[in-house]
Amino acid sequence: MMMKILDVPTKSTSEVKRSPLEIFQLAQQEGSGVYVFNEEKVAGVMISQEQYESLNKEIEYLHDQLAYLLAEKRILDQGINNQD
Repeated sequence: MMMKILDVPTKSTSEVKRSPLEIFQLAQQEGSGVYVFNEEKVAGVMISQEQYESLNKEIEYLHDQLAYLLAEKRILDQGINNQD
């Protein structure tokens, strides 16, 4: 089975061991995670602190939006049910 070529930076675990800071810098420069391979399998993805914090803020924002929409739906559903 052929491995799909990723459109993101990739590094080996050996490269990470040699210079982990370079991997974080690469992630920041590229604006994406760096896939770390151990032999032919993905061992993990490295991102910078700024990227991590940005992702957490986005997740928090999306959770807030979801809660708002669910509350709005409940209010609208109650209005429809009260008209019956």
